[in-house]
Amino acid sequence: MRLFFNKLNFFLTLCRGYSLPISVMSWIIPFLYASFHGGKILYGFIALLGIIILHLGTNLFDDVIDYIQ
Repeated sequence: MRLFFNKLNFFLTLCRGYSLPISVMSWIIPFLYASFHGGKILYGFIALLGIIILHLGTNLFDDVIDYIQ
């Protein structure tokens, strides 16, 4: 289990995971608005998962482009 957390920590360091709270904060307002007006909560959490994956993937892609150049 310790190896898993070491790898997760390394991955988040590479992806600049410290910037994830900004993405989550920008998700909270539309999520709360939609949930109070009849939106599906499951879809909101799926959107959050997509936002996190896209954010981390974009950070990794930016590092690859910097490495190539």
